Amino acid sequence: MHKLGLVDELRRVPAEKIQLKEIAEKQRQLELQLNAKAVQLPERTYAMLQIAQERLRHAVENWERRKTNTCWLPRGGLPRPAKKSPN
Repeated sequence: MHKLGLVDELRRVPAEKIQLKEIAEKQRQLELQLNAKAVQLPERTYAMLQIAQERLRHAVENWERRKTNTCWLPRGGLPRPAKKSPN
């Protein structure tokens, strides 16, 4: 599309970021449906869904925390120190 002049200055987004946003949106939609008066679930089913949502929320938080605590290396690895020339 860039070659056709339809887009300019596109930025790439990591797949994990897209997946996290998709999970958050699905969770938001599910919450809206569950809170709607039209949906009446048995207590046990509702409790299971609440537990699943809580686990998912914790998993996303853990992922974000670990991602910020992880040091990513460039593809080629760390640059090597320059060799000292013998004097």
